[in-house]
Amino acid sequence: MNHKKKVLVIFGGKSSEHEISRISATSILKNINREKFDVFMMGITKEGKWLPYEGPIEKISSGEWEQIAYNDKTGCLPRDNVSTNHVMGNILVRDGKAVLDEKMNGIDVVFPVLHGCNGEDGTIQGFLELMGIPYVGCGVLSSAVGMDKVYAKIIFEKA
Repeated sequence: MNHKKKVLVIFGGKSSEHEISRISATSILKNINREKFDVFMMGITKEGKWLPYEGPIEKISSGEWEQIAYNDKTGCLPRDNVSTNHVMGNILVRDGKAVLDEKMNGIDVVFPVLHGCNGEDGTIQGFLELMGIPYVGCGVLSSAVGMDKVYAKIIFEKA
């Protein structure tokens, strides 16, 4: 019986820090304990397309992962009769866009490895909270305030 937690690592992103996110994700994926965790990968292209990825970890930092993911028709958790749809736990990817999966099960926790806007600013955290998916890292408010230096300064002055 498998008691491993299912971890979804999301990397890339529609951000000027896309490349550094891929490097960070590569480091995490190389070092995560596979005896304790079943690891799934989801890359987000610079254009914002969500692509399940099952290829070699080494291809993530170089950017080669994207072509491999586009060529892979199976997805990480394949469903019958699905060509452009992929299910990653609670996240259903349809035509490159993330939507809610009707079954709401599968992934135990998401590890968002996204730098900059849409990653560290509370956006992905809010998305995951709306879907009820636990994630690693700061919450929505602390992420948003941490990215906005003007508001962070105001809050610190009032504390």
